[in-house]
Amino acid sequence: MITASVFCLKGVPAAKKVSLSVVILRDRVEATGGTPVVSTDSVEKAWKVANERYAQVGVKVNVTSIAVKDPPVGVDLTDGSVTVSSSVEARPLAWETKNLIRLLGTEGTSSDIHVFYVNALEIGEDPDAAGGIALADFYYGDTDAAYVNNLLIKAHPSMPWAGYAAAHELGHFAHERRPSGLKQRFVS
Repeated sequence: MITASVFCLKGVPAAKKVSLSVVILRDRVEATGGTPVVSTDSVEKAWKVANERYAQVGVKVNVTSIAVKDPPVGVDLTDGSVTVSSSVEARPLAWETKNLIRLLGTEGTSSDIHVFYVNALEIGEDPDAAGGIALADFYYGDTDAAYVNNLLIKAHPSMPWAGYAAAHELGHFAHERRPSGLKQRFVS
């Protein structure tokens, strides 16, 4: 049996900061009995875990808001999932994902990050293909460029998995991948 001691420095200074806004969708509109796909408490705990992970490398994750909202026009969670793409490569983006970002997020800007919690993500024919997806600029071409810098995460109330998924998806935004190499965004 191997035994090890781990020593952590208290208060690693945050060299960089990343801010994000969280939107938790209801499974259908509130007026018809819709309920959030995940609790605000579970989301707060998930981002606390994610922030703890990033703090170890000097990054502060700042959740500026958490809002529970009805699914907008063109987004149907009653069918079991949000359609990201009809292709297993997750591109091009489906109109359902574009409507979600256009109506509840910020379209066409890289100045903020929105995180959308949905009941499930359909990529290709699989309604349970992924726990989350980062719409990163290095992956999506000109057709879908207006929808990048958004995260879609499958509602998962169990901890710590939900926090690891949040940290993982956000990590896709840590670097820009370009033909000339990597450009640092918020990870030193």
